[in-house]
Amino acid sequence: MLATLRLLLPMLLAIAAVVALDHAAARRGRQLPGLELGGAPGWPARRAVALGALAVALYLGVFAPVAAIGFEPAIDLDQVSVVHLFVLHAIFVVALILYFGAGLWRARGVGRAARWSEELGLETRAPAREIGIGLAAGALGWVAVIALLSVLAGVVVALGGERVLPSEPPPTIVFVAGLPWGLRLGLALSAGLVEESFFRGLLQPRIGILASSVLFILAHVSYGQPFLLVGVTVLSFGLAALTRWRETIWPAVIAHTLFDAIQLLVIIPLALRVLETG
Repeated sequence: MLATLRLLLPMLLAIAAVVALDHAAARRGRQLPGLELGGAPGWPARRAVALGALAVALYLGVFAPVAAIGFEPAIDLDQVSVVHLFVLHAIFVVALILYFGAGLWRARGVGRAARWSEELGLETRAPAREIGIGLAAGALGWVAVIALLSVLAGVVVALGGERVLPSEPPPTIVFVAGLPWGLRLGLALSAGLVEESFFRGLLQPRIGILASSVLFILAHVSYGQPFLLVGVTVLSFGLAALTRWRETIWPAVIAHTLFDAIQLLVIIPLALRVLETG
């Protein structure tokens, strides 16, 4: 019974999230031309492809991992390949392609005019400026997260809750730190571009900052690190506000990439060396 519930509940949540997104997109005037009811030729099939792709992505990338917490058997990290590291991002990319492809392919002239680059928030008149803003935001984001976690850790210790603080790094963190630096950089680049395109480019304009940020946070809950989740929450709302302010996802992409690169190339290896030396 419990196993069935853990399988069905994430599916139902993913479907409910997609239905809510579809209604919110129509209400906000962000429905793609090919997905409008009674709009472009073949709109029922278009809607099935687009919404189905989003439901699968949200199920595999957000709700199923959350439901598996505490039940999923430990992963044999020796069997993890380079391909496995990028599977989730590949799922998000496929969902983006199918959603925008179904919504825009041969749908021009039907409903409002739309371009995929505009809909995804990729257009900007000043790319150099947006890159600079993204670099500054990424650096400031790390300072803010480190400061917040330090204060939080101090409060926990002051209240006698030292046992709540992590005493040793999880195996996944050790595994990632042992990857070649080029692969770690590739993970940071992939996370910045793909996750921002999906959560801030596709979802945020259609369901708003709060809902898209909650989904982003849930996608990282399976890491099993409460303190890391605090950083993810700060990062998510900061990137959401940055996207709203700049009206393009490029600063968020750059900031997210820099944030993850600092984490994967500097912070984690340094923290592990400190732990090894006591």
